[in-house]
Amino acid sequence: QDRIKQLEQRQNAKQMSNHFQFLEDKRIDSLAKANAIRNYRKAWKAFRKVHSAGVPKFHRKSYAWGYQTNCQYIKQKTAQLTNGTVCFEDLKHILVPKLGRLRIKGSHKRLLSRQAETRIGTVTITKDAADRFFLSMQLGSDTPFITKPAKTNRQTGIDLNTKNFLTTSDGKVVANPRYYRTIKGRLAKAQRVLSRRARRA
Repeated sequence: QDRIKQLEQRQNAKQMSNHFQFLEDKRIDSLAKANAIRNYRKAWKAFRKVHSAGVPKFHRKSYAWGYQTNCQYIKQKTAQLTNGTVCFEDLKHILVPKLGRLRIKGSHKRLLSRQAETRIGTVTITKDAADRFFLSMQLGSDTPFITKPAKTNRQTGIDLNTKNFLTTSDGKVVANPRYYRTIKGRLAKAQRVLSRRARRA
């Protein structure tokens, strides 16, 4: 049944490529086209089933965009984070079809330290209006990713203040992250870019 669905998706992707010639470009990931068709169908299915989901809307071009691809594995191999079509090469790099080797940073180091078998599923690459790129992925494993901590039946008081972010009753102090000061320079740069674009318009 799953195989039949996959073949139908391939056929639909081919028909779409024949209609829109730019989709025949070899730089475009074929799985991205299949995922676009699948998401389109899911949106209409959700609308018919639950009308509160709203009518699916056409996504017009904007500064922010994204697409989805899938990690594929050879049947004989055990699925790991390092042997699929999307795979981690080391602690700082990941390999993505069509995009190649990408330098990354984030919370993936904890993930790579896992000993349990972990499979990469759908991978989403997005770019926001500030030209920042993000990569997120669906992961599957028989071993839980988070272990639920045991209850201690203890109570802790939390004091929120301006000097620090918070202070607990047992003396623990969490420093103020000072988000505004951290991004002040980047915000000023983005405002200058916006001002120039507004003058040209």
